[in-house]
Amino acid sequence: PFTAFSQASHYRLFHTGSNARDLVEKMGQSYKDFRKEAVSTQNKIVFGLPLQGVDEDNRRSSPLFFHIQALSYNKFASCAFILPSNIFHYKKNDYKKISFEPIQKYLSKGVY
Repeated sequence: PFTAFSQASHYRLFHTGSNARDLVEKMGQSYKDFRKEAVSTQNKIVFGLPLQGVDEDNRRSSPLFFHIQALSYNKFASCAFILPSNIFHYKKNDYKKISFEPIQKYLSKGVY
């Protein structure tokens, strides 16, 4: 029930290139754009807490992880993966209906 590798885990490759820092910037920008345009404030909770204007007192890390992988021939790949859990936050009953759909929608924008 806790955040861990499981059958519900998913990953996606986003970009490849020869400059790892550029890939970090592209990945960060695509994430910021997605959160700004495609996700309502309430659905942003699944991406982690605290969240300004929604819940500023509790902490919960995001189940979404970003990684830059070194490849052969001085190439790199940016990828993201989700490690979901059945329990979002142990203190609040308000979070019983949290859906991981916004994160899955973000991952669907990946290349592979």
